[in-house]
Amino acid sequence: MKTKILLLSVLSGFISILTSCYREIDVEKYRTTPKIVINCPISPDTVIRASITRTYFFSDLDNLEPEYNGWNGQTEISSIKLRNAKVELYINGTYKEDMKWQALDSVEEHQAPDTFFISTVIPQAGDKVKLVATTPEYGSAWAEDVVPQRVPIEKIEVSCRKETGDPYSIQNNTPGNITYNNEYYAFQYYITFRDTPGKANYYQLWVEGDIQYIDPIFNSVNSTIDGTLGYDGVDGRGGRVFTDELIDGKEYTIQVKELIQAHYSVQDLKERSINLYALSESYYQYLLSLEKISASTLSGSLSNIGLAEPLRVYTNVNNGTGILGACQRTNIKINLGDYIPKKEDK
Repeated sequence: MKTKILLLSVLSGFISILTSCYREIDVEKYRTTPKIVINCPISPDTVIRASITRTYFFSDLDNLEPEYNGWNGQTEISSIKLRNAKVELYINGTYKEDMKWQALDSVEEHQAPDTFFISTVIPQAGDKVKLVATTPEYGSAWAEDVVPQRVPIEKIEVSCRKETGDPYSIQNNTPGNITYNNEYYAFQYYITFRDTPGKANYYQLWVEGDIQYIDPIFNSVNSTIDGTLGYDGVDGRGGRVFTDELIDGKEYTIQVKELIQAHYSVQDLKERSINLYALSESYYQYLLSLEKISASTLSGSLSNIGLAEPLRVYTNVNNGTGILGACQRTNIKINLGDYIPKKEDK
């Protein structure tokens, strides 16, 4: 009897501890006044396109009418788009025009049209671009950035070898499994460029495909403890950002890797688009904050499970939020079939 009473006492105490971990929070007290959101990437490759919307509180979702619910479950909220905003464009301090709102057909099937404020002006390298967005309801917000100089890719080299991994099995309708040899092509890309000396430079490398960003230059933006604990941030499929902190004024060759199953014939291997972006500092800080939030760093992982302070997305918008970021792209395309060892050609 004494044992049962003791056990019940322990269980009761444990349950009381668990229940004491819960409390109601009135989230409405954290509601803030809506702000203008400016999202606008700038490049000399095209005219300026700016998305002008407003912020909303998460509990407002039930009261906001969706414009479109696509096949992938993503919802477009039409009521947060500020299509009646006045959007002024300035280049190097000189007023150029009021940008016009337009709806553009999406290139993706089953998706709603994209809506932007679009300029007739194409910015050039060195231009300081400023946008001022104004509405009667939310006031004015503005942002500016300088278009960086283009950085050429000096050389691209590719190596390829056939490797064998652990065999894998696929379940069949007949008794037993079918076992395959896990053979694949290991492509190594060597991308050479030269950094401009004497100033801080910011970059992003994006290579089409399932790329492993193995070069140590990508680790320079992560903390030492990230690398020690295995959070190296090299799993980014949207490219990786880096700086010239370790390579100021030098020629540097970046290495990235890709593995492709060897059952593809040479004819099936697609071309790869290799893109080196010169970024403004603001655009770099914005993309870096997205990398951290994606949990490729220790701080990002701890933040996502509530064990660290939430990470903020960088913004350079005054009196609002979002990003006006400038970049220049160098693009080279290669054909992977050209690099398969000759004895593997089919």
